[in-house]
Amino acid sequence: MNNMDEELARFLYDNKKSEFWRDEYWSNTSSKDFMFNTSVWAYAGLTLGAVMIDSRKWTLKGAITGKMNFGLSNTYMYSKDLYLNFSGSNLLYDANTTAKLQYASPFIVNNEFVTNKLKFGTSNTGWGMDAGLIVEKKDKND
Repeated sequence: MNNMDEELARFLYDNKKSEFWRDEYWSNTSSKDFMFNTSVWAYAGLTLGAVMIDSRKWTLKGAITGKMNFGLSNTYMYSKDLYLNFSGSNLLYDANTTAKLQYASPFIVNNEFVTNKLKFGTSNTGWGMDAGLIVEKKDKND
C-alpha cells in the first residue's frame, strides 16, 4: 500500500480501542493517490534432510528444499481520492472513491475458469530452493 494517511494505517494495523483510537475519535479519513497491490501464489516442495555429523559434543544437520511456485492471482487498485468514514473499531460506515481496479489470473479467461492453463513448469510457475544447516551443542547428559 502506498500514500495512506496515518489514521487509516493505524486502523488497518490495530483497530481495537487504544490511546489513539478513542470513541470520540472515530471519524473520517482520506488518502490521496492511494495504491494497493496484492499477489497470491502457492508452492509445492520436496525436502531432503539428514544428520551429517553426530559426535559426542555436537551434531550437524542439513536439509535442502526444492520448490515449484504457482502464480494464482494479482490485484491492483489505484484511487485518486479515497474517503472512508468509520463509526466504530470494527465498522466502516461509508466509503467513497473512484478507483481503477485490475485483476489477473492465469486460470480465468473471459470470466471463466480454464483448466487447460494448469501447465506445471511453464508460464505461470517459477522455481526456488531453500537450504539450511543446524548445529547442536550437546550437554554432558545427552
